[in-house]
Amino acid sequence: MYKLDYIQELPISLEEARDFFSAPVNLEKIKPLTLAFKIKHRQGREKMYVGEWITYKVKPYRALWQYK
Repeated sequence: MYKLDYIQELPISLEEARDFFSAPVNLEKIKPLTLAFKIKHRQGREKMYVGEWITYKVKPYRALWQYK
């Protein structure tokens, strides 16, 4: 079995990072551009909490292949 460890350093405080990643609306900002992603329903709080249900609509990208 393989294990990959990776550390990402962000130029913001831990509190700012926690606030950003705990808000479901920010998922749109960090997803790949080729992924269509939309929150369909959530329970109304600004931040996520343990046990929360969020309904998403996700459309994976279509790969464009070009051969020469």
